[in-house]
This record gives sequence, structure tokens and C-alpha cells, in this order.
Amino acid sequence: MSSKYNDITSVIQVIGNVYKKPNLLEDTDKYVITDDDFENQFHKIVFGVIYKLYELGAKTISIENISDFLATRPESLAVFKANKGVEWLTKVQEVAQLESFDYYYGRLKKMSLLRAYDKYGINVDFLYDPDNILDVKKKQAQEEWLDNSSLEDISQKVNDMIDEIKMKYVDDTWGESVQAGEGIFELIEDLKQNPEVGAPLYGPLINRVTRGARLKKFYLRSAASGTGKAIPNYTFIPTPEGYKQVGEIQEGDYLFGADGKPTKVLQVHPQPEEKEIWKVTFSDGRVAECCGNHLWEYFYCDGNEEIRHIESTRNILKRSKLKQGGFQQADHKGLRFRVKLNEPLQYPEKKFSIDPYCMGLIIGCGNIWNNSRQRKNILTLSTYEEILPKAFAKIMGLSYYQDSRRHKNWYFKRIPPQPWNMNLRSADILKDYPSLWNNNRHERVIPFVYLQGSVEQRWRLLQGIMDSKGQVQRDKGRVIFETRSEYLANDMLELLRGLGIYVTLKTFKDPASIRYILHIQCKKADKPKCFRFSKKRKIAEEFAATQKREVFLSSIGIVNIERTAKKTAMTCFTVDAKDSLFLMNDYIVTHNTRTMIADACQMACPEIYDTDLGMWTKNNKSLPTLYITTEQELSEAQTMQLAFLSAVNEEHILNGKYEKGEYDRVIRAATLLQNSPLYVEELPDFSLQDIENTIKKNIREHNVKYIFLDYIHTSMKILEEITKRSGGVKLREDNILFMMSIKLKDLCNQYGVFILSSTQLSGDFKTNDSPDQTLLRGAKSIADKIDFGSILLAVTQHDIDSLSTLLTNNGLETPKLKLSIYKNRRGQYKGIYLWCKADLGICRVEPMFATDYAYNYVPMNDLKIEMKGCVWDDMIS
Repeated sequence: MSSKYNDITSVIQVIGNVYKKPNLLEDTDKYVITDDDFENQFHKIVFGVIYKLYELGAKTISIENISDFLATRPESLAVFKANKGVEWLTKVQEVAQLESFDYYYGRLKKMSLLRAYDKYGINVDFLYDPDNILDVKKKQAQEEWLDNSSLEDISQKVNDMIDEIKMKYVDDTWGESVQAGEGIFELIEDLKQNPEVGAPLYGPLINRVTRGARLKKFYLRSAASGTGKAIPNYTFIPTPEGYKQVGEIQEGDYLFGADGKPTKVLQVHPQPEEKEIWKVTFSDGRVAECCGNHLWEYFYCDGNEEIRHIESTRNILKRSKLKQGGFQQADHKGLRFRVKLNEPLQYPEKKFSIDPYCMGLIIGCGNIWNNSRQRKNILTLSTYEEILPKAFAKIMGLSYYQDSRRHKNWYFKRIPPQPWNMNLRSADILKDYPSLWNNNRHERVIPFVYLQGSVEQRWRLLQGIMDSKGQVQRDKGRVIFETRSEYLANDMLELLRGLGIYVTLKTFKDPASIRYILHIQCKKADKPKCFRFSKKRKIAEEFAATQKREVFLSSIGIVNIERTAKKTAMTCFTVDAKDSLFLMNDYIVTHNTRTMIADACQMACPEIYDTDLGMWTKNNKSLPTLYITTEQELSEAQTMQLAFLSAVNEEHILNGKYEKGEYDRVIRAATLLQNSPLYVEELPDFSLQDIENTIKKNIREHNVKYIFLDYIHTSMKILEEITKRSGGVKLREDNILFMMSIKLKDLCNQYGVFILSSTQLSGDFKTNDSPDQTLLRGAKSIADKIDFGSILLAVTQHDIDSLSTLLTNNGLETPKLKLSIYKNRRGQYKGIYLWCKADLGICRVEPMFATDYAYNYVPMNDLKIEMKGCVWDDMIS
């Protein structure tokens, strides 16, 4: 079904002008025309043929050219003939007005934008309504506005609608005014009998700050990514000291972050039981193996918008099947799920006996034999470009000359010449790299140590190889490397990916051998950087100076995800990187995660094991509690619940191996869970309505009043739901997260419940002196309607140094975590840190003392909250 936003006159003028003057397509900064700009299949075919002929170098295009091109494409030819293509092209060529091309091009692109909005359910009739035939004044006004507006103007109008909808959705300003003193004495007496406190949360001091979990209140406790999800122990990943297997990496070692810089391993988490291997395949051929809960930071492309998400392998697969029927796209343009490329790896500079550029020339065009035949012992470079042996000789401090019989061979001599051997031998110059001797072309390799030089050294190595064996196409600027050595092809993949360059490898079988061809996709400005002295550099510079379209990928698409049904030992890491990202095998950027469950058990379970007393202690009344998980499976939540209640490390539970007395404690914890009013709901793909229905159901069936939602984030269902609710306008992700937060607060008030949720943090959390809502990932407005806001962070060395006097003078334990209290509505304490001890193996975080953000001690006593009877809000302190 065609859209109403389809201006046939603009289509005719654009195709007609491009047909008459194909070089209009050269100005890619000014004109960008794609298949999406045409609704009709016939128009797509005609423009597509013209574009392909132009790409092939045609300066002028005729009917015969088009007919010949379509002759080998029977389906397209049939559509062309059915629409009388020859006659149609003849007419559009006649009516095409070159002087009006800019106007019609702009109108064509505006129709494409309006059509895109319409496709995703956004009603833009208020901007332009082609179906309006009765209101002539309105139609004329819309036509004038459209002609005088840019694409950015149209987008801004739609964004203005979003803000208006947000205000209507969030702010209910209508109500009846009352006299300020109405009911004031009753309020005072009520608070004497029933202080405004809630059910106790876990840990000392936290209830003094929050006054407990109060009904009709929404708390937000955000956290940085913590424990990393698991990858197989046999996986080799890059480190500043070279490749290491995951199972060998220890706390204090260094990995590489997504920015290419070394990042310290803060914690290592070996998984006590084997996990199923999930296989993730990327568009450039790379493959990663991980567990189903491994987190990825990826970009989801929805139309023209790119939305950043952090989700598990399992959930990405679910999302793909829901939205697009699985991973079946053939090229990068169709891949909606993309992981960003790494920046160049920052290895330290190495000392090499051979300059990296010269090593590149030897690998690319060197004859490096060393055997009994004297002539074969001599190092030569084979090339017709004299600039290359000249550069080699100058850098290495040698002289050079050309073979009089084989003109492409170049010899080298020492300065001054050595009497026993005038020509330089392979064994002399490659004495530190004997693995290169006697290699045929199909056996060439890059010495491994050169792949771990500094960024500058690796660029010089690449330049030497590309000067000798690389190619650059003059017309399209494509940079290509071809070799018959599988080893060299794989080494080049590692070299290029370590420099943060997108590269793909294709193989072609000849009758005698196999050719390996690498397509190197880097920025236009970086193409000359791939070469140094050869003529190819000039070609690359000329292409970089053109106005041709930039073809550059900063991310790799996820092509496929599959479960293998195989299991293996795995390990995960917490790294000291701003974004918590680190590189795994083949320089694939991966992520870390965190967990939250202790407070739900504190609410619902009547007993908890006290490690200080060495016994089980009573834990107030059992309050019906709901834990909603959007990422974990039930079994994952259960093992954490058992660990918290029993104070037995979760690894012992997962491994089934207990120390003395632990098994009995776990069994008792399991019995407590079976008999406690704690309910778990799994919502991997949810809408706001799903959350509300889940809460209503548990209120009705279990009298639940305390609700924990593990993570505020977007999902496919919530995107669709809010788009419909907002009148068809497709909202930005930050608006969606904001509206989700508002909805949770509304649910608190509507049903009289307490809700605690969390978010992840942006990459600035480690350098911020006052951690507050500005650090919330997605949108700081998430915190606008919350009643209490805190951020859980790791303790830094700066923190320990700043606290040293306080810790020493008061005999306090060095904290492991800090809880920043940035919002506390009607509360005394905010703008402070609660410094905590922590045992994450049993999910316990316990505040010890408080300071302000300047590390000044804040005196504070614990608040004991006891529950009376079974009335949820009947509490005393």
C-alpha cells in the first residue's frame, strides 16, 4: 500500500534530471538519493539502473544502456516494460528542468521524511495533509510552509509535539484548591500515632536516611555495572602484555577498554558451574562465544534513529525475533543490532631491530631465502616502484641497486660495504626473526611482536605492507589487500582490527591455490594513511579530496545468535573503565552487569542468618513482596536469595560444594523461601501496561504492597505502547524512560504501594565529585518524580586517601562501596555518602558511617523500625 506522501512531480523531475545529467550524483555532500526516496517499484528500478550505470563510470546514459543493463535481470525488465519504461523515460527527459532540480530534490526528501514518520505511526497531518481537498486556505498554508522549511525544521516540529505530549502526560495541574489549614490538627495527631516511616530496608543507617520503605513512595537506587557476565575460560583476549586465556587472568591484571587504553581488572568471578555456550556472529566475520546472560552494549537502528541499549545475548535474540523475524539480513545496512568498534589498542612502544615500515616491505615484496645456494641467501625487494627500495635503504642505513636482468629486483649493501659479502643477506637482517626465512608467498606471516607495537609503529607496519602489496581503486577509493597466505591474511585482520578499522575477508579458489582478499573500510581521510611512499598514496589523497560519499563503518552488525547446547567453564570480570567495557577475542567490545535482590528478601522472609552472632535471627513481619525481573531467570534470582538469607557464598550453592554447616543453612533458607510471601515475575519484554497488570494481579492475589523492579530500561513492547499512547508520535528513548519513571510513581499513588527500582549509569560516574541524577544513563529526568534517589559506587583510591584520618581515628573498617544520597524528599539527609562494607557473594551491602561529599563526617544513629500487627502502614520507630 502506497503512502499519501508521494509527490509524483518531484519523482519525475529528480529521475529526469539525473538521467539527463548523471554527474549530479557526484556531489554527495549536497545530494543523497536512495531507493527509499521512491515509493513505486518502477521508479526504484529506473533510478537504480541509472545509479548503477553511473557507478560503473558512465558519463552519459541512453535508453540502450538501460535496456542492456536490464537484459540480465528479467524480473526488473518485466516491470520496466509493463510501465512502458522507454516511453516514460523519453517524456521525463523532455520535461526535466535542470534549473529547478534543487527545489524538486528538496521536496522529494521532505516526502521521504514525512513518509518515514507515517510508516512508524506518527500522524504528521498537522504539518502537511495531502488528503485535504476542502480547506483550501489550510492546504495553501501547508504548501508554503513545506516549501520554506528544511528537513531539520520538520524534525523540530515533531520534537516540539513530543515535549507537549510529555507535559500533558506527566503534569496533571488541574484540581480543586483547598484552604491551607484544612485538616492540619488531625494530621498532627495522626503523625503522633503513626510516624511517616515504612517497612525496614536491609542494613544499618539506611532506614535513618530513608525512614524505611514508605507506601506510595518510589525509590531509585542506581548502580554502575558490576559483575561481568561470563565468557569461556579457553577464550584468548588481548591484554597489554599479549594474549591471555580468560582462565589465566587475575585481579590486578590489565585488559583493554573500548577506548583502546589499558583497564585494570578489579574483580575476577570464576563461575562454579559450566554454562551453555552461545555463539554470536558479526558482519565482518568475527565470532564471540559467551553465556546467554552476557551483556552487550549495542545500538539498535530503528528507521533513522539509533538507540543505545545494554542487554543480554538472550534478550537480543528475543528482540530480533519479535521485531524482524531473526537475523536474516545480508548486508550491514540491514543489520539493526550493532556493536561499536574499538579505538586503536594502546600497546607500549617496542624496540625493533628492523623499522616497522621496512618489515612491512619485507613481508609484502621481500625475497627472504636462507639456504645453501649463495644467490638465494641475498635479501631482495621485488617491485617496479624505486621509491620503495630507496625508502628501505634510507631508513635502514643501506645503499641499494637494481638487478640488471630482473629489473623489479633490488639489492642492498652495507655502508661501508663488507668485504666478505657485498650484498645484504636475509640471515643478517632477519637474525631476530628466523621464522621468516625460506617462507614462500603462501606462507608469509607478520612476526607476532610487531602486532603489539605502539599505534604509530603498527601504522608504519601497515604502510609498508600496503605500499608493497595493497591496492586503492581510483574511482571508488576502495582499499584492498590480497595475498595467497592464509597466515598473512589472518595477521592482517588482527593488525587492522587492533587499529580500530572495519575489515572483511573473502576467499576465492583458483585452480592452483586460494586467494585471500581483505576489504578495508576506513574514513576517507584515513585512506592515504594506509600508504606512505608509493603511488597509491597519491591516488588515495585524490579520492579523499573528492566530494564522494563517505563509506565508513564505526560498528559491526550482529548477523546471528545461536545456542550450541554445549557447556564449558566460564569467568567474568569487573573492570576499572568509565563505561565498564572491555575487549574480548578479536577486539569485540563487551560489557559488565550488576544484581539487586537483598531488600526483597528482607521484606518477605521472617528470618536471616546473622554472621556476627553465628545464628538465625528474627526479621520483623513477613510482608507480601513482589520482585519483577526483566533480565534474570527464576533460578538466577533463587540462588541469590538463598545466598542472602543463609550467608553462604552463591558460588558454593551453584557448585554444590559446601563448607561445614553451610548446607544446613541453605536448606533452612530454602524452607523460608517456600513459606514466605515473596513472589517473582519474569518480564523479559514488557510494556507499561504489563507492569501495571503484574502489580494489580499480585495485589489482588497476594496482597502485595512492596515491589522491586530490577531495572528501568526500554523494551520493544514499551516502544510500541508509548508510540500509540502519544498519538502516534515516535518518542526518543530519553522521553520513554522519563515516562516510564512517571508511570511507576503514578502506580505507587494509585495502588498505595512502595516501588524500588534501579538504572545504570553513564560513563562519567567515576570522575564526578557529586554523583547525582545527571549520571543516570538514558535521561536524568528519570529522577524527577522519585521520592528517594541514591547511586551505589565502588570506592576509589582517592576515597580511601581522603578517608584515611577518619578511618584511623575511629577504628573503622575500610569501605568497599559508597552510596551517594542525592535526593531525599521530606528527608533530612541528602548530598551525603553512606560508606559500606560489602560481601557481594552473599548479596549483603551494609552502611557503616556517613560523610558529606567533601569527606566530612556526618554523625548519624541507626533507626530501628518494628512492625506492629499485620496492618501494613501500622508502624512505630
